[in-house]
Amino acid sequence: MSKIFGIGLPRTGTASLSEALTILGYKTRHYPKYIDRARQYDALVDSPVCNCYIELDQKYPNSKFILTTREINRWLSSCKKASKRFKWHSLNPDGRCGPEVYQSHMDLFGSVEYDRDRFIDGYGSHLKKVLNYFEGRDNLLIFEVSDGWNRLCSFLDKEIPVQNFPHRNKSKDTETIAG
Repeated sequence: MSKIFGIGLPRTGTASLSEALTILGYKTRHYPKYIDRARQYDALVDSPVCNCYIELDQKYPNSKFILTTREINRWLSSCKKASKRFKWHSLNPDGRCGPEVYQSHMDLFGSVEYDRDRFIDGYGSHLKKVLNYFEGRDNLLIFEVSDGWNRLCSFLDKEIPVQNFPHRNKSKDTETIAG
């Protein structure tokens, strides 16, 4: 059975993508904590999905993958704010976020704490690995939430809804992280 997997890093519009997929009629789980939840849903988005795309591609042939992206400085700002709000530094394998999310953060960033340089490296590395893995295939959409319905619906072969594209967790400022 084919599925849809949002494999963008946390804070790249995953909540908006999750809501959009729900609006389009997919049974969607944002931040599933455990990959085996794929059996129960049409679509999974966010950690630890972003780190398990190869396994998911092999387990669910003909699935579609959506890599949400975000301008790097806005993404860093969002990650920094979220780390304070969600206390990413308190993530541990036995914590409420679960071992798969913990391991996902460790694999992607080498840390569960916000660290600007590690996050920049993780972002670039993730993007490169995903693009290399899906090179020459047509089941990956690189998507920014600002792209809206047109590209997403075209990729999923769905009609464009009459309602506006959802923008969850939208930052109210344009702060950037310097040096």
